Amino acid sequence: MRKIARYVSVIGVVALAVGLLLSMIPSVSSSVPDLLVILGVVFLVAWPLSSLLTLKRSQARVFFGSATLGMGMLLVLVILVLLNVLGARYTLRWDVTRSGRFSLSQQTKRVLASLPEKVQVLAFFPEGEGQDARDLLTEYAASSRRFFFQFTDPDRHPEKALEYKIRDYGAMVFTMGTRHERVTSATENDFTSALARLMSEETTWVRFLTGHGERRVEEEDKEGLSQLAALLQDEGYRTEETLLLRDGLPSVSDVLLIAGATTPLLPTEMDSLLAFVRRGGNLFVCLEPHPGPGLEGLLRPWGVEPRSDVILDASGIGSLFGMSEVVPLVAHYEENHAITQHFSAATFFPLCRSLSLADSLPQGIEATCIATTSEASWGETGSLDAPEISFEPGMDTEGPLCVLAAISWDRSDLGDTSSAIPGRMVVAGDIDFASNGFLRISANGDLFMNCLSWLAQREELIGIRPKEVRGGAMMLSAQAARSIFYLVVLVMPGAVLLPGLIVWLRRR
Repeated sequence: MRKIARYVSVIGVVALAVGLLLSMIPSVSSSVPDLLVILGVVFLVAWPLSSLLTLKRSQARVFFGSATLGMGMLLVLVILVLLNVLGARYTLRWDVTRSGRFSLSQQTKRVLASLPEKVQVLAFFPEGEGQDARDLLTEYAASSRRFFFQFTDPDRHPEKALEYKIRDYGAMVFTMGTRHERVTSATENDFTSALARLMSEETTWVRFLTGHGERRVEEEDKEGLSQLAALLQDEGYRTEETLLLRDGLPSVSDVLLIAGATTPLLPTEMDSLLAFVRRGGNLFVCLEPHPGPGLEGLLRPWGVEPRSDVILDASGIGSLFGMSEVVPLVAHYEENHAITQHFSAATFFPLCRSLSLADSLPQGIEATCIATTSEASWGETGSLDAPEISFEPGMDTEGPLCVLAAISWDRSDLGDTSSAIPGRMVVAGDIDFASNGFLRISANGDLFMNCLSWLAQREELIGIRPKEVRGGAMMLSAQAARSIFYLVVLVMPGAVLLPGLIVWLRRR
């Protein structure tokens, strides 16, 4: 009887161990490991029960003591194994860095959540290298069950390197279906941009209107838009300048951007833009400050009226960032709109004019102010060169003021726009916030790209984009360095040695 019980206990241990190991393999059905674990527990319990029936009272006490110790050790072992199983199947991480260095950005999480199919990353690194890339890819894989990666040594597997035309160490190939994107630097911005390009089945063009003194994409000074063009290309957009009188209207699937026209549009051009909007085209209008053209004939039918003013901010908050009163800080956003639903970062709109939205709009048109200034701001209608500038009731407009509006429509009953089909438009009272001088300040670039993603109907790209990781070196003064030296070298060791010395002297 005892021999059979021992054999049963051995079978129980084996069944329990195999069941726990199989539970770590995702491809194995959960019913098989569960059955083995149950059988293992039953067999293990059967052995002490069968032995208990043959023991005398004196032996039973020893047996119960040994059994209690054994069951306790077995319970601890089972708990450790279960913790390892849970750790392998589920990931739980805390990022305690001040800058969130080891956390994925809001935009990256949205892109990963919207992956339509499996993405496989093949990273070409020599054996033992590429740890930064591995850590970042692990974070991506932990956030999406459709994201996988594999490291390959190009020296050991030259056929793989030849297949993907890899000539340098550190190259990574992102594959989704039959599409491939190559990345050469292990940064979150590059990884997410590669995913965005893979997910974009059709190329979206952003056409920059020219011919009216607009900002140019090739200009690299602080007023140019070269950094904006590079940011657009990183997210899979194609950019091109267009002249309406020469090139005609773009496709309704494109986004037409008016980047700060300084001279009025011709009547024929205005008619063309209205026709573009009625056909369902997506229009992004960024205005120049007064007395620049407000494009009222284009915007008024859709419920937006640019004011002839320049917004001043007297709150003093902008001075904390090195900004003057003509650069109002914007920190209030519409929570119920897709562009700014989860947006809370500060943005700056230098030399911005305010926007007025109509109280009543034709059925089917929805105009929403999605970004406003603080109550300490106002729309100045006088000259900015005056010796003293202050708010004048009756002439200036009291804040908070709208600086960014989003318009969408299903149909319109307004005069000649009754044939309008679904379309979207964004109007900004400023173009400088997207220029080279301000695009990288705070969240200006994020807000602009969110507007563009909404216009292009690529909502999965809306969010706070990855930021460049900066070094966290601490600069200490000479006095602070001496204080740390005395604390670490003298005070802390002395706090341990002094009580020991006192006890030793007393014992003597």
